[in-house]
Amino acid sequence: MSQQLSRPVIDTLLDLVDNKLTAMDVIDREDSRIQSVLEAAKRELTAIRGPALPRRTLRPRNSIRPSHPAAAAAVAA
Repeated sequence: MSQQLSRPVIDTLLDLVDNKLTAMDVIDREDSRIQSVLEAAKRELTAIRGPALPRRTLRPRNSIRPSHPAAAAAVAA
């Protein structure tokens, strides 16, 4: 029985692996082995996830779009 991981879970795991790899100081064989395992995990998670989705930028709820008539009236006043 195979369980699928959701995209947010995979993205979180990738972030954790990236953080660990960035923070690692490889000073011995054990550290090198762990680094290799983490890099393999990163490749595998990236392959499972597929292409990265573009990030959406959110605007505040109470902001008015410049093309909105109320915004044009406020600018004209």
